Amino acid sequence: MGLGIGRVVFYRVRDRNIVSEIIDEEAIILDLNSGMYFSAESVGAVIWDGIVCGFEAAQIKQRILQSFSADPVGLDADFENFAACLLANKLVDVAHAAPLPSGDWSIPLPAARRGYGPPILNRYDDLQELALLDPIHDVEEVGWPNRKTDF
Repeated sequence: MGLGIGRVVFYRVRDRNIVSEIIDEEAIILDLNSGMYFSAESVGAVIWDGIVCGFEAAQIKQRILQSFSADPVGLDADFENFAACLLANKLVDVAHAAPLPSGDWSIPLPAARRGYGPPILNRYDDLQELALLDPIHDVEEVGWPNRKTDF
């Protein structure tokens, strides 16, 4: 999935059942459809933040170059690999038109550039059953936290 020279590429969060929060420069992402959750720190959090905020891939890469001591050539490959992971886990889609940008980044620029490490998407399934539990419909009549045993 090469980005191509001069081609404008946008990614968008796949649907409203993908929720996320950035806490201390770590993106925590929950897929409410599957119950899987993901995390991405540092560069990965900046990429996720840029996608959520509606920025184009080149703008996200520029933000990374402003924040980290990264080699632009290596960054292109790392960005593509990270985007491929987001796509493979059905967290984002390639947008054919620019999404409406939120206007600003959630993660501010650091005072000084930091060391660069390739972005990594960590995937967890240890809370999958809990995340898929619907506390309104999947409980006994006595209420939460008594899970329904007979469907």
